[in-house]
Amino acid sequence: MPISPILDLVILLTFTYFIGSLILSAINEAIAGTFRLRPRNLRIALENLVLSPDWTSFVRSTLIKSPHIEALMKSQGRYPSYISASNFVLAIIQQLGASQYTSANLTNAINISSLPPRFKLVLSDLAARSQSDLAAFEKELATFYNNAMDRAGGWYKRQIRLILLILGLLISFAFNIDTVRIVNESLLDKQRLATTADNIVHDLKNIGKLDSLDIANDTTGKVVISQTSHADSTAPTVSLGPTREKFARIAVQYRTDTGNTLGYTSWDDFVRQWSPARSMQNLIFKLLGILITAFALQLGSNYWFGLLTKAVDLRAAGKKPNGPPNNKP
Repeated sequence: MPISPILDLVILLTFTYFIGSLILSAINEAIAGTFRLRPRNLRIALENLVLSPDWTSFVRSTLIKSPHIEALMKSQGRYPSYISASNFVLAIIQQLGASQYTSANLTNAINISSLPPRFKLVLSDLAARSQSDLAAFEKELATFYNNAMDRAGGWYKRQIRLILLILGLLISFAFNIDTVRIVNESLLDKQRLATTADNIVHDLKNIGKLDSLDIANDTTGKVVISQTSHADSTAPTVSLGPTREKFARIAVQYRTDTGNTLGYTSWDDFVRQWSPARSMQNLIFKLLGILITAFALQLGSNYWFGLLTKAVDLRAAGKKPNGPPNNKP
């Protein structure tokens, strides 16, 4: 069964969006690390855990200095990117006093502690709900903290979503990832499109699970894109210098596989593609192509890699067998 050029086009587009999403992710991580967006969001969420000036002051002067919190910091006084519920619970138990922290004395330990009054009310309610059982009390406190952090996570996601949209537009424009242009040029030469799809399918075998930008050379010298997960708070911050180097290597790999160039070949090429003198209709389609790409990149590299894998499997299922045809009588 012949391979549809539409399927080859899907492979090319998903691979292009995958590459663009990797670039978007790398820039986003660099910005988040440079401006410490996650620690800043965590600080705001922690200080607003209880809406009270006393609580805010307590967090800044006392809670953040707990060894259970400091253990997560890279340097003293510098907020980590993440504080687990277990660390928060231990920091609160420290304020109650280890010698006072017993089931029989839990309510009294809360009342005589130096914790802010409004937070004492929260702890007293949790103690009553757990019937002063320490394990149940700690579970209730952890749930209270996690619910508050989930709300903070929502704030952070909305903030990041806006940043990603702006970055997606800038990346699509700067790297000239124009969906309309790619579609039009690819369908003009179906043989070249098929060859491009073959190249992508071949190199897909060298791509592992995807989370962050990590590029290296395999034993044959081929540039390979793979995953390094940096989910924990102690992960190194992405710097802008190495990111630029990785962009260059991605551009080479993309050009090798597709024959297309990320970006513009020259200033004249840029003017030719964006000049309204060429045609207002062409300019509108150019803007449309950039917008489509920008929104596509928001779905992330994992999404596009998964879709790319499915498209490759579908293409493999549609290939004509290499063996002789089975002539039925």
